[in-house]
This record gives sequence, C-alpha cells and structure tokens, in this order.
Amino acid sequence: MMIMLHLSLNHLSKFRPSHRLLQENYLFSATTLSYFSAAQPNHHFPDPPSSSEHRRGGPAVFLSFRGKDTRRGFVKSLHEALCCAGIAAFKDDVDLKGGRIQRGLMDAIHNSWVFIPVISSNYASSKWCLEELAEIMKCVKMEKRTVFPVFYDVRPTDVRHLKPPFSAAFAQFQDCRKVKVWKRALSEVADFSGFDLIDTYQRILNSTLQVIV
Repeated sequence: MMIMLHLSLNHLSKFRPSHRLLQENYLFSATTLSYFSAAQPNHHFPDPPSSSEHRRGGPAVFLSFRGKDTRRGFVKSLHEALCCAGIAAFKDDVDLKGGRIQRGLMDAIHNSWVFIPVISSNYASSKWCLEELAEIMKCVKMEKRTVFPVFYDVRPTDVRHLKPPFSAAFAQFQDCRKVKVWKRALSEVADFSGFDLIDTYQRILNSTLQVIV
C-alpha cells in the first residue's frame, strides 16, 4: 500500500491570531507528518505486514497517547492531518464505540502496521497507555512493524532512563510483573528514531523570530 504523504500548511492562515495554541498544535502535527514522509523511501508508509493477523481495511496508524495531555491539542491535530493525507488512523474516542474497550484497543493494535506513541509527562501514569505500549513493542519486535515515537513535552533520554516524572508514575502500580514489562517497553521505545517536539518547537520559534526580525 503506497500512501503519499503531502500536507500543506496553508490551513494555518485560516486561524485567527487568538488561536495561537491551536496554530502551534497544528504546526507541530504538520511538521511531524512531514518528518514521517522524509523518513520513508519515496515518501510512503511501509507496506502492511503479510501476517494473517492484519485484516484488510484496518487502520494504517495507531495513535497511543495520554488523553488529558494531548487529546484535544496535538493528537487531535495529528489525527486530522493524517486523515487529510488519506491515511487511516485509529484514535480511541473516534473509533471505539461501546463494547469491550481493552479488546477493541488490542484489536486495533494488531491490525495496524505503523504506531505513533505520543509520550507525554503523564503517559506512564496511565495503565491503558502502558498496556498499549507493551503490545505495540511486542508487535514491532515480532512482526517488524514500524514505530515512530513522538516525545511531546519530555526528553527521549528521560524516557529511556525512566527519570522523573516516569519513575514516580510507576510507583503507584502494585503488579511487579507488569511494571517490569511496562518499564522495558517505555525504555525501548525511546531507542527508536522519533521526534522531540521540544526541539521542534524551538526550531519553529527560532525560524519565526528570524522572519519577524
């Protein structure tokens, strides 16, 4: 499946100046999407795996994120940008309608072949996020699927070494076996080439200031 990734930033001109935060989130998502494009040969997502687990018509991309951190900002804009580019992307509040939530999430992960975990400061405080990430990393290892981590408001090195706020987040969980799996998944995802939005924002800001000055 060859999906061309092309996204114009012309939409930004439609936002009023008072919507600065919305502009920043949209710009972040557009910049991230352009990085996905540059990271793939001939500007396309990888072909879906031949595994029998992948069902035709499933989502191309699975978005894993902490709702209270990014649902209404960055992730909303990224999801819209992916859809505008013709890429089927799974977002829980859009695609899960009743039924067993955990089963629905696991099915969506198994049927996707590109994963975008948006790691934010409260990501590890959510059991749901950690369960998703553990399953994502399992699929990446076993079936050679693709993961593009986005480090929203945290540094990759802090994620890799489980520094605060991640170390404190794990202290609330009692199941030692699961915690060990979750810690390994979080540490491992930070080893993949991804996108540090703290640096991205600074580059965008610097470029904007240069234009203004």
